[in-house]
Amino acid sequence: MFDGSVPHQSSSADELAAAAVRLFRKGGAPSVDQAIRIVASRMGMENFPRPSHSDLRKHAQAQEEEEIGVEGREARIQSQLFAALHLLEALAGRFPGSNPLLLGRAARGQLDLDPALHLRIDTDSDAPHVAQALVDLGCGEAKCTSQQITKGRVDRFDAECAGVPLSLLRIPSAMRVSFGIDAVSGRPIACVDAAGLRTMLAK
Repeated sequence: MFDGSVPHQSSSADELAAAAVRLFRKGGAPSVDQAIRIVASRMGMENFPRPSHSDLRKHAQAQEEEEIGVEGREARIQSQLFAALHLLEALAGRFPGSNPLLLGRAARGQLDLDPALHLRIDTDSDAPHVAQALVDLGCGEAKCTSQQITKGRVDRFDAECAGVPLSLLRIPSAMRVSFGIDAVSGRPIACVDAAGLRTMLAK
């Protein structure tokens, strides 16, 4: 259905980014990339440079602050990071020696565009034990699938914890991935363990 709130051909690339973020945040597209494609098609801007993630995140921040204020947005982010800290600490206690990590933009406190928590845990405990741990921690029933990483296939658990999407990779000790490296791409990635996240939240 045509959305009259979406700008047309005469609009700028910045308006494209703003409209795409708005569409995504309202649930009108399953991903930001899909929202960009939808809005670009409506604007007649199929051949355009993709907005940077930084620009998209700025629009998401501005739109949320317009809706619930600066303090409301900051409180939402703090709540999600404290939920992540609880998960990291609880998983570390459940699986000794595992040192679970929070990955990606959330590890830098950037939860404006993608609210999902991406975690990784190094443990030889099997999939049912990890899934049960998530349930015990209040994350609901986790969907277990497999994920290809640079060193083979591993278990991936997708769940929701306190209304926040959660994705967790279980890395067996034989496939141990270095701190600061993305298990899937092999490229550098922001990551933080429970101690690091406590320090970040204390600032």
